[in-house]
Amino acid sequence: MNYREVAEELAAEFVDSPLEYVAEFDVQARYYERLRSELDARGELYAEVMRPNLAETTNGYERAYWQSAEEKLRRAGRFGRVHTEVSVTQGERIDLVVFGDRLERPIRWIDGSKRFDERDLDAAFELKFVKNQSYFPTHVPAASIESLSEKELRSELDVERNCLKPDFDELKRLPNHVEAFSIIYSNENYLYTEPISPAERDHRPEYARLGTVAREWISDRAGETNVLYAMPRGSQWLTD
Repeated sequence: MNYREVAEELAAEFVDSPLEYVAEFDVQARYYERLRSELDARGELYAEVMRPNLAETTNGYERAYWQSAEEKLRRAGRFGRVHTEVSVTQGERIDLVVFGDRLERPIRWIDGSKRFDERDLDAAFELKFVKNQSYFPTHVPAASIESLSEKELRSELDVERNCLKPDFDELKRLPNHVEAFSIIYSNENYLYTEPISPAERDHRPEYARLGTVAREWISDRAGETNVLYAMPRGSQWLTD
């Protein structure tokens, strides 16, 4: 599947109807729906389960739970390829993933939680809907931005506030064959991309410089991750 094309189409839908997006879940729901629809049309909605047994199970009173789940997985012999909030590493969840056409490794059952092997992924998406932020957050007041050099300004970017740095680090840890995406939607113009109105530019001229530094940081930090940014007046890839 051409995941970049799907991402561009969904970004265009956001640009056309930004008021339809109230929360991040709206972005996640559209990705889930579209990816399932694309796979279903190809007859590729399900992955073949090669090892339909659960790992890291318990033998206490919970035994009946996982045994029932394991038996139903074995009977089905298949597993849906598109899922949200998927855990592959303890303490981390990926907003949305597409599994490959075969699940080669067992699903781990940890006290009822499911953890998957990252090698079975085909694509991973971290989604962001940045609300009510007209510029990239920093550790310094907006009035101080103009006096800082680019190096100083870059060091003052608050890259943890919207979890961009943790998302990039998480996606970088995935195997090379997994297509990784960071999708950033903004209901204002968080990264200060064109088109920018004269009134917007005159209000805070330093935001343009801040936006440039923030976009350069994203491009450098993302590594092999594909980063797409969309705001109500347009969208663009921030990485090649």
